[in-house]
Amino acid sequence: MIENDKESLEQRVILVGLRLRDDPEHHEGPLAELDTWDQESVESTVKAHAEAYNLKLGMIAQPLRAALTGSNVSPGIFEVAAVLGKNEALGRIEDAVAPR
Repeated sequence: MIENDKESLEQRVILVGLRLRDDPEHHEGPLAELDTWDQESVESTVKAHAEAYNLKLGMIAQPLRAALTGSNVSPGIFEVAAVLGKNEALGRIEDAVAPR
């Protein structure tokens, strides 16, 4: 789980960016919009998101890993996301960013 300190708040903000758009007309973010949920599509989407916001991949991958696995150590995070499936992965991201 992601804790309630400054670094964790920044991680939640990054994860929110993956699930929500800035545009109020489009509430779902890039991961929620994926039609094909597999390792390659999740990876390319996360990398594009990182690039769009000038973030290093680790800035997204670590909070994503924590959200999906509850740990900072796991198999490849894009593999994990693919195995979990879209609904479970997005649900875990949602749980991780929920206010405490």
